[in-house]
Amino acid sequence: MEIALDDQKLYELQQIIEEEKNKLLRKHHELQQKKESNQYLEKIADNYKQYTIKIKEQKEGQKQAFEKLLCYFQSINKSLKQTDKILETALAEEKDIEKKIRALDAEIQEIIS
Repeated sequence: MEIALDDQKLYELQQIIEEEKNKLLRKHHELQQKKESNQYLEKIADNYKQYTIKIKEQKEGQKQAFEKLLCYFQSINKSLKQTDKILETALAEEKDIEKKIRALDAEIQEIIS
């Protein structure tokens, strides 16, 4: 009878051990799923970080390109203003020369007549 009681206690202990083992396996499985989920989220976060870095680089490149274009347009504007001044000077000289030619023509006409 003592052996039967020992066998009964042993069976009960084996049942408890089996239940604890199953609990540990479920916990392990849950932790594994959480780990995989965390790895996935870490990958998403890393991808987003890389995306953000690339966007910043692109924006910096665009900013530099716009600054170069601005300098180019400012240079063209300055050149156009200088061209306008040269044209104004040339027109003024042309008018002055036309005046002198008319004056000389008038003198020639006086001499001829």
